[in-house]
Amino acid sequence: MSDTPKRPRTQAIKVAEKVVAALDPCCTWIEMAGSLRRQTPMVGDIEIVAIPAANMLYDLLDEKIAAGTITHLAKKRWGLKQRSFWFAGWQFDIFIQPDPMTTPVNFMIRTGCAACGQRMVTRKSAGGWMPDWYEIKDAKVWCDGEALLLEDECDIFDLWGIDYVEPTERTDSYRPVQFYPVRPATEKRDMFSEETFVPVEAVRAMQ
Repeated sequence: MSDTPKRPRTQAIKVAEKVVAALDPCCTWIEMAGSLRRQTPMVGDIEIVAIPAANMLYDLLDEKIAAGTITHLAKKRWGLKQRSFWFAGWQFDIFIQPDPMTTPVNFMIRTGCAACGQRMVTRKSAGGWMPDWYEIKDAKVWCDGEALLLEDECDIFDLWGIDYVEPTERTDSYRPVQFYPVRPATEKRDMFSEETFVPVEAVRAMQ
């Protein structure tokens, strides 16, 4: 997040759509996140999450910097996983996913709000919503030492045992209605464990 003054969403969305359209050919997937995705009426900076197509996205952004089309922030952020710049009076934060497996977690976090994102990645024993047998590490969900392959952020809500929350409802005051969370069976699990295991597909059927 930046400290730039917030302006109407109607102004931000026009500029954001222009940038997304320019970057799209260099990505295998790209979406707006942050307050634009949550459809808040006022927007500070513009956040985008993208999976790059090889080096095309990096090369394009480097070209735009060299041409002066976009400019670096005062505190330069120009790395492998995040590139931030000014364009048309707006700060853009591009959160790049070189490993597509990190996309579901990072898209959820970057959508916000900050309070919801923090609770989603904090274990229940520490006051969050994540079942204690899961771990968020390197922007992936882990269980029993294995990184789980997730299709999208909906899988995270399924695993946590939470009804999917639309981005517009992700506010500081939101509290989920939960059912028994999923713990996927792995080869390391004790087959005689008293705990109940429910496949993700079964949880979706319950919703």
